[in-house]
Amino acid sequence: MVLHGIDIASYQGVPDLGAVAAAGYTFVIEKATEGTIYLNPRFAQTWPAAAAAGLCRAAYHFARPTQNDPVSEERWFLQHVGDQLAPGDVVALDLEDDPSPTDTTDFLGWVLTWLQDVTAAVGCRPLLYSRLDYLQRHNLLDARLAQYGLWLAAYQPAEPSPPAPWPFIAVWQSGQGTVSGVAGPVDLDTFYGSVEQFRAYGVPQSAPPPWDDAARWQLVTYVAGGSGPADLLAWLQPFVGGAP
Repeated sequence: MVLHGIDIASYQGVPDLGAVAAAGYTFVIEKATEGTIYLNPRFAQTWPAAAAAGLCRAAYHFARPTQNDPVSEERWFLQHVGDQLAPGDVVALDLEDDPSPTDTTDFLGWVLTWLQDVTAAVGCRPLLYSRLDYLQRHNLLDARLAQYGLWLAAYQPAEPSPPAPWPFIAVWQSGQGTVSGVAGPVDLDTFYGSVEQFRAYGVPQSAPPPWDDAARWQLVTYVAGGSGPADLLAWLQPFVGGAP
């Protein structure tokens, strides 16, 4: 199965995400923050609109590793995105900012800190976006990064081979195109898998409480003489999806 998606930023205005979904696209990856001072001014509008349109969502942070420390940048991202995430929402770190085309600064420690701390905060491993030459020049082909899904930019007609240490490419940004509902050209992305597999990269579902003897006894108490249907339903709510 192949899913098609787009990634957007504020310069594209406010897209009609319902039209994007109607055109056959399944997911949208949206720029949320950059560095330690920038917040996408359209994020508060387009993030819920993506869910309303039935699209899978991912929010990314544009890194400025030569300007800020990773902790400051992760805090900025989490401050503005953390409480906006729902189960199945994906997060990503965008690595493409370069001091110069020949710079070889080692960014591995910076990137690992950001990824590990955000993973601990949101409960899922972020995707890592970049292009091959950037990964090569900044010591980012390290085996410790293979646990984070690779979102690879490679503008070419055929899917590229995954660079080691990644066994496969999670998302391929293949180029730009015109998509109904978006003003001007927009980046195009491909995911080889199902909607469920895409969402598995995201925030996990909260586990229901255990259905143990204490829970069964509480249910009997409510049914036999509880304080009313509203209390019973409220108590049952965490078990939705479980098996009473």
